[in-house]
Amino acid sequence: MHVKLPLSPLMSFTLFYLPTSRKQEGIHHEFGAPYTPKSQGRVERVNASVKALIRKLFLSLCLPSFLWPFFLQGVAQQLNVTVHSATGLSPDVAVFGKGSAGVSPVTVGDQVRFVDRAPGHVQGWEPRGEVGFFGGVLLTKVVSVVCNRKGRWVGVRLHPS
Repeated sequence: MHVKLPLSPLMSFTLFYLPTSRKQEGIHHEFGAPYTPKSQGRVERVNASVKALIRKLFLSLCLPSFLWPFFLQGVAQQLNVTVHSATGLSPDVAVFGKGSAGVSPVTVGDQVRFVDRAPGHVQGWEPRGEVGFFGGVLLTKVVSVVCNRKGRWVGVRLHPS
C-alpha cells in the first residue's frame, strides 16, 4: 500500500528528500543537539578553526570585525587546500581526488591592487586604482576584496580580467 503524505511547511525537508539521496550516496545521517561538542564534535572543531583563522587575520590586518563575511569564503578555501596531519591529504584531494582548479595564487589577506574600469566609456574619466585586501574567490569569475574608501572600510565584489 502506497501512502502519499501532504507536504506541510511544518514538516522537515529532511523527511522527504534526504532518505533516498542518503541511500544512493551511502551516507549515514545522525541527529544531535546543535552547537554541542559532544554530539557535533567534528563540525564544532572545524568551526573553531575557521573562527581562529578569521580572528588571526583580522588582528594581523587591523580590520574592523564587521568585514568578516568578505573573508569567510577565502578562509574556507585555504583550509580546503591545507594538508591534514592525520590523513596526509588536503580535504580537496580526499574528497575529489585532486586539488581544486580554482585555487588562486593570491592568498587570503594579501594586499592587492585593482583598477576600476567600469565607467571607461565616459570621456575624460581616468581609471581609479585602489589597494585592498584579498578576501577570496566567490565564483569562477568573481573575487572579494576589502578596501578603505574615503575612511570607510567596504567589501567589493570584482570580476578580474
